[in-house]
Amino acid sequence: MPTTPPETGRARRRKLMRVMRFCVTTLLIPCLVAMAGADTLVVCSAAKDKSLVVFRLNPLTGELTRLGSQLLTGEPGGLALSPDRRTLFVALRSTGELTSLRVEGNTGKLTPLRVVDGGADPAQISLDRAGKFLLTAYYVAGKVSVHRVEPNGSLSWLPTQELITAEKAHAVSLDRADELLVVPHTGPSRIFQFRFDRERGLLGALRVPSLDLPAGTGPRHAAWHPSRSIVYIDNEQANTVSAYRATQDGLEAIAGSTVSTLPAGFQGVNSTAEIKVHPRGRMLLVSNRGHDSLALVRIDETGEKLTPIGQHKTEAVPRSFTLDPSGQFVLAAGEGNGFLEVSRAMPRGADGSPESLQQLHRVRVGDGLWWVEAFIAPEMRPEVQPGAIMPQSMQAMNHQEEFKPSGWWKLLTTGLPFLGALLCLFGYRRRLRLARLMEDLPTSKAHGVFIGLVQVEGTAEAEEPLLTRMEQQSCVQHAWTVEEEWRRIITETTTDSKGNSVTSTRVESGWNSVDSGGGAIPFYVRDDSGLIRVQPTGATIEAAEIFSVICGTDSDLYFGLGPSSVVPFSTGRRRFIEKAIALHAAVTVVGQARVREDLAAPEIAEDADGPLFLITVKTEKQVLSAYRWGRIGLLLLGSILVSAAIFGWHLLDGKQLGEPGFNGWTFATGLAAFWCLAVVMWIWQVFNSMVELRNRTDRAWSLIDIELKRRADLIPGLVACVQALSVHERGVQEMIARLRAQASASAAGGVAGLSAGLVALREAYPGLMANQANAALMDELKNTEDRIAMAREYFNDQVVWHNIRIQQIPDGLMAWLAGLRLRGPFIASDLDRAEVRVKLHEI
Repeated sequence: MPTTPPETGRARRRKLMRVMRFCVTTLLIPCLVAMAGADTLVVCSAAKDKSLVVFRLNPLTGELTRLGSQLLTGEPGGLALSPDRRTLFVALRSTGELTSLRVEGNTGKLTPLRVVDGGADPAQISLDRAGKFLLTAYYVAGKVSVHRVEPNGSLSWLPTQELITAEKAHAVSLDRADELLVVPHTGPSRIFQFRFDRERGLLGALRVPSLDLPAGTGPRHAAWHPSRSIVYIDNEQANTVSAYRATQDGLEAIAGSTVSTLPAGFQGVNSTAEIKVHPRGRMLLVSNRGHDSLALVRIDETGEKLTPIGQHKTEAVPRSFTLDPSGQFVLAAGEGNGFLEVSRAMPRGADGSPESLQQLHRVRVGDGLWWVEAFIAPEMRPEVQPGAIMPQSMQAMNHQEEFKPSGWWKLLTTGLPFLGALLCLFGYRRRLRLARLMEDLPTSKAHGVFIGLVQVEGTAEAEEPLLTRMEQQSCVQHAWTVEEEWRRIITETTTDSKGNSVTSTRVESGWNSVDSGGGAIPFYVRDDSGLIRVQPTGATIEAAEIFSVICGTDSDLYFGLGPSSVVPFSTGRRRFIEKAIALHAAVTVVGQARVREDLAAPEIAEDADGPLFLITVKTEKQVLSAYRWGRIGLLLLGSILVSAAIFGWHLLDGKQLGEPGFNGWTFATGLAAFWCLAVVMWIWQVFNSMVELRNRTDRAWSLIDIELKRRADLIPGLVACVQALSVHERGVQEMIARLRAQASASAAGGVAGLSAGLVALREAYPGLMANQANAALMDELKNTEDRIAMAREYFNDQVVWHNIRIQQIPDGLMAWLAGLRLRGPFIASDLDRAEVRVKLHEI
């Protein structure tokens, strides 16, 4: 008869360790929990009832006692608990919202905190280990979001980040180090993965952004090993579970780790749902919907090898299940019948029997049982009654040393607003100077532009125009920008005078330029008198907006006209803006005119000493209106900054509003000083502009002298040239007439005798151009008279504005101080110049 070989020492030690683990997990831990007085709470999502149902779990027997329920605004789905167990987060799948509730001690009472918008159908939520950020996967919206958790447990109104992934995003799961986030997607059978910044709550790209699995796999939920960098993912469509190893580049499939969750020979319809790893890390469970069971899978010591153990029949359609904190109870939620089953997790027996589940209790919860969560109830915080003596440790904790700012700190914090107010005054003076400059400067004709500061109006023309990048429109100048929207949540915690923490949240958003470009070419300004060339280099250009589109990542423009990279905190929206001066568009140009380098003609170009070089599609009236409102805005802004500086100085000095020296008169005095400086700026600039106006008027008169002198010098010389041509041409015509007469009177042989004279005549003048010379002389006479007329008109326009300034209030006072006197317009009868007489008929 065969005998059983005696056990070795090593085998006996293994059996002893298994017995000790059994005693610890099934007896010692529950007893300690019971002795500590900490209850285990169980919260269930009853989706159809739109409520959360709370139970108390007996740590010894596994019995459930209903404590109450909390009605919500939508159908609750996924649940997540903060590390301190004081806040419960809920995904409302029917409304696409996220909410948080405060958990009150052993009573299990849930108090709603805040409901925020998330996205279509939030399938699962998860917190980082510090409880600072809530991550959400959206089944319908196909995205992942990150919300900041405020100190009181409320969620930030807006997400710190949203990333579009793909349809049917089903879970979000962080590794033990909060560095790697995996997001299984059942629809495309793909696992997205991101690098997680646990300090800022931002998701970053990995070298391998996703793992593509065979069609029909359907990865759904993920659970990490408690002590190894291994994650287990159940495959909803394939009814299997697989293990993946975490690396620097993301997940790496472990060969041969995939096992089935169904018993051999099962032919029915099934899909997996939830997956959990036992706290000891030696067993995982997967729920089967269809077979209505929990599959038990053994994990070896390395965490890489999975061995199916069997299936435990449970409630109908077990969509969700969880383990209590001790790991001795498994609570399975039946979506199909609304029952919650409690089973005891039996470890591997000392006799080698496999791990198993033993059903203990089942209770009716409600319709649509979607989720279940079990946790130890949070401890009650001590409350200090009025009049009670606070312990010294709490006094030290709440004691805050009063902040007493130094003189330098006060000077810095209040000096910056004063400096800003001073800059506003200088900005006001500059806009006032430019406005008066344009008002005092008459508009010149393109053909009559004189050297110096000029202003012309007309249309923009070019022989070879540019094409805009976005609109493909002909232009002489264009500039385009691509901006990307960003948005982030800033949470600040301060302490008030009573030592209480005050948390405030603000949303920062804006648009950052991610790409830009453009170009400009020399062009011409055409008016009814002619053309003048403009060199736009160095000019302040105010173009018209011809293209403005805001689009998302689903638009071809997003990456077609923009860069491939995105900015931090991007919302996935870009704005494309293009401004241009279109061909034939009306423009106003103010700048210095100079002589062109290629020919004797004027052009408007940059001058380092010039006061203004402006090219704009606005009219003069529109430009002046912008300057006026700019001045008003700067004065108002400066007043606000002065008030803020005064207010801050006295607050830092410990004074309260209304005390002596800190009242309405304090602000009135500061604002009066600011406006007095503004008046000084106005007097300064207006006086200088009056001096410039007087000099400009004198220059306008001198331009008439210049044109008259030009006529006096140019016309006699031109007339003399035309007269000489006419005399020569008349002599040629007379000789031809004589030769014709001789030829008609002579015989045939006599004509040959005239050949020498004809040859001499041809050599003397090969072409007769008296007619062209006369026409050119007439054109020059007309051009000269036109230039004189435009100079007179320019002078008269200057004189009109000169006299208006003198007669207006308060400009008249500044004009008197600057020595301006009324001047009369140009009168032709008073011009004392020698007449230039052109008498070609006397030649």
